Amino acid sequence: MKLMKEGDLRLSGPPSRRGTGGGARTCDRRVFADLRADTLATVSSTPLDDNDDDDGDDDDDDDDDDVYWWCKICCHYKMSSKKVNSTATARLKQDFMRIMKDPVPYIQAAPLPSNILEWHYIVEGPENSAYEGGLYHGKLVFPREFPFKPPSIYMHTPNGRFKCNTRLCLSISDFHPDTWNPAWSVSTILTGLLSFMLEKSPTLGSIETSLYTKRQLAAQSGAFNLNNKTFCDLFPDVAEKIRDQLKKQAEELKKARESTNNSNSSQTSLPNSNGEAVVLDHNGGAGGDRLAGAGIGGPVVAAAGGAPWYLRGTMTNMLVIVGFAAFAFVVKHVLTNVVEMK
Repeated sequence: MKLMKEGDLRLSGPPSRRGTGGGARTCDRRVFADLRADTLATVSSTPLDDNDDDDGDDDDDDDDDDVYWWCKICCHYKMSSKKVNSTATARLKQDFMRIMKDPVPYIQAAPLPSNILEWHYIVEGPENSAYEGGLYHGKLVFPREFPFKPPSIYMHTPNGRFKCNTRLCLSISDFHPDTWNPAWSVSTILTGLLSFMLEKSPTLGSIETSLYTKRQLAAQSGAFNLNNKTFCDLFPDVAEKIRDQLKKQAEELKKARESTNNSNSSQTSLPNSNGEAVVLDHNGGAGGDRLAGAGIGGPVVAAAGGAPWYLRGTMTNMLVIVGFAAFAFVVKHVLTNVVEMK
């Protein structure tokens, strides 16, 4: 089987969706024709489009669509003919074609270029859920016997529902081969994983956390994923979007801090007679009170009772002196009476 080079695939869609132009219609007509003859039987044995035969038109365009995606995957992974014909690899490539042609809501997935048996995925937290806004990265490890044996399922991003980097015990994972259905695809597996994630039923590998914790982890998930090189390599568009969001958040935080600093710098404090700091702002306020009267060097702060702060201090000192004098007078009177009684 001939494999195209990466540079041969320059167009963004399958042949039937790019018009009827001449040589530009495909990446390389000769390579496409040779590869079409070798792979059409394999592709058509598992139809990817349920509507291929509904319109009664010629199936050539539909076949070209399927072969186009097949060619693209073969070029991307540069696989030998033996690997292409293996059951697990052929099935996983078909699943990859399905995901590329018909994306699944809240889910993205792609295999490693060096190993199609290891897939990495992103599950996006649905709206109105505890995981809203979160991006949860994990991996599926398929056995060579796939689709007759289920994959192992891992999640790397902290999420509050599953343990990180731990095999998850789910009915769609290798913990339960007895419940596995060979007809299940990668899309089916990841949709099931999202369903389990939204539930609260305990299982091996699950954890219990509060709603607040889940939402905190959802907000931190993007920054966490950027530390994973595989995540950034397989999902560059998502990684770039996260960087833009983090940059925007940093700018907003910087503006908020500058605004707070400017607000603080517009206020001065003036100590009262008790050593307490009374804040003077540029609008003539002190702790929410207006300035009253005029004192030395400008306005003075009105006390809670309406008197300036320095008068309040003087009055306090006078009360202390009067109280002490009254106490001394009482003591003297008591002592005098005691002496007279003797």
